[in-house]
Amino acid sequence: MPFPRVLSLSPESRAQRLPLRSPCEEALAFTDFLWTLTVLCLSYTVAPKTALSSWGEATPAQSRAGQSLPSTGWQCCARSTPGHGWPSWLPGHAEDSWSTCHYVIKYCSYYLRHKNPCYLSASWCHCLPVALADSWYLGGGGGGGSAPPPATPQGPAPDGDRGMETLALPWGRSEGTDGGTEGGTRHLPAPPQPPAMALNGHARARLGGGRDRPPFPSGAMASGVIKCRAAVAWEAGKPLSLEEVEVAPPKAHEVRIKIVATAVCHTDAYTLSGADPEGCFPVILGHEGAGIVESVGEGVTKVKPGDTVIPLYIPQCGECKFCKNPKTNLCQKIRVTQGKGLMPDGTSRFTCKGKQIYHFMGTSTFSEYTVVADISVAKIDAAAPLDKVCLLGCGISTGYGAVVNTAKVEPGSTCAVFGLGGVGLAVIMGCKVAGASRIIGIDINKDKYAKAKEFGATECINPQDFKKPIQEVLVEMTDGGVDYSFECIGNVGVMRAALEACHKGWGVSVIVGVAAAGQEISTRPFQLVTGRTWKGTAFGGWKSVDNVPKLVTDYMSKKIKVDEFVTHTLPFDKINEAFELMHTGKSIRTVLKF
Repeated sequence: MPFPRVLSLSPESRAQRLPLRSPCEEALAFTDFLWTLTVLCLSYTVAPKTALSSWGEATPAQSRAGQSLPSTGWQCCARSTPGHGWPSWLPGHAEDSWSTCHYVIKYCSYYLRHKNPCYLSASWCHCLPVALADSWYLGGGGGGGSAPPPATPQGPAPDGDRGMETLALPWGRSEGTDGGTEGGTRHLPAPPQPPAMALNGHARARLGGGRDRPPFPSGAMASGVIKCRAAVAWEAGKPLSLEEVEVAPPKAHEVRIKIVATAVCHTDAYTLSGADPEGCFPVILGHEGAGIVESVGEGVTKVKPGDTVIPLYIPQCGECKFCKNPKTNLCQKIRVTQGKGLMPDGTSRFTCKGKQIYHFMGTSTFSEYTVVADISVAKIDAAAPLDKVCLLGCGISTGYGAVVNTAKVEPGSTCAVFGLGGVGLAVIMGCKVAGASRIIGIDINKDKYAKAKEFGATECINPQDFKKPIQEVLVEMTDGGVDYSFECIGNVGVMRAALEACHKGWGVSVIVGVAAAGQEISTRPFQLVTGRTWKGTAFGGWKSVDNVPKLVTDYMSKKIKVDEFVTHTLPFDKINEAFELMHTGKSIRTVLKF
């Protein structure tokens, strides 16, 4: 006996019979179907017995129409009964239980599309029965059963559908035929896997849960080119230009991401200035971002459309000798092409005005959509606010990791932090977490001192207030020098001062800042011979794919600060204003939201 005719499709949807396009879409559809069954079961469970027709007995409306009810059909209460809590949205005047069942499914669809925060179907017909029907071909006649057509519910449907056609689901084996096909069910071979596995235009929605989740644009198919806003650096030393760019679909082992929020970092300004030896123009900058996976290329297994992610400028393939060595977090799998501003296959996914646009650090988060290698993305907690955790893509992770991973600061230590920007504050936070007893902040901008002390600095000094070199001042202040020092500026002169401020015999100095191209560091060899150690760090020593999700978890559990780094939040169109705030020292981090 075929499934009762309680499911509707628009004529257009019925004609297209679109197949499922991806496992993600199939999982989403299956969830919709479970919700539908839940509502139907609850409808039957809570219905007062006095309002239910007997199993296998035709309702009054069917009797008048000369119809009989299938023996396997479901009955739902079609009338509101006082005192029994029957849902007020059901058509209380309806006498046809099939009509009520039809209405229940449509309301369930409405709830899924507009209420459920995790699975919002863009078209109600993407619940599993219809998705399966698309793939298996629904039989319009439904075989040899005698299921009655549903009556139209009184009043507007919750989802506003009009002109719906009724189809029968070939649930199981049908006794009749459909268009001459045995069993009443026609089967098609599985469609070929498209190059980019993604939700199609109908099902693209606010996936992933959490906050600040914008819907995907309805006009662009995930498997094709997407046009979106981006800030393009056409040449060094010039302001960024807001342009419409074309973002090609991801190729094999690539991921296309809808960026929700991105921050401005000194590294972006460093490359824009022309000092970066690997700087390529025109380019889309940005490397502190967070967003939602829009589509993935062939072979991607660790993320799927709808996942909440942070792009990574240091990848983690897990296969190269660097990834397999616990002493480093560097990965060389795509280092060569990334340094050239290209994807692993040596091409770019960005074009603007007919010109190729280079990628930046493998991330390019100054674009509403970006494409990254699948080893350059970390899946994170879907509940995390993206306009905050985007900072974990660089600055905070770098400074905090320099303390706990690279220097391995011990409880009771004395630390000196040169530069009180975002990275410097993250270093101070790390020193406090590690249990340092004395944390000295050094900066020529006294306006930063209050914030530094809020993060854990015990005192702050200005090198311009002293006639002696700052390293000599620190040696005198700390009875021989600090145990750990951190240079967070990118100035080679300060790097030397940081080393020479360390205590003889065991002092450790960590270089965190990035110096301009061609510059060199120097010191007297005796500084190292007498036991001082000079180190450097990249991304704080974190193995990115493994540890960024853990950092997000630490933030969500309030073990580390993130919100406190954000001093300004601006719309993306004001990106040049964000750079100005950074250059004038008025901001720690400015977050841009699309």
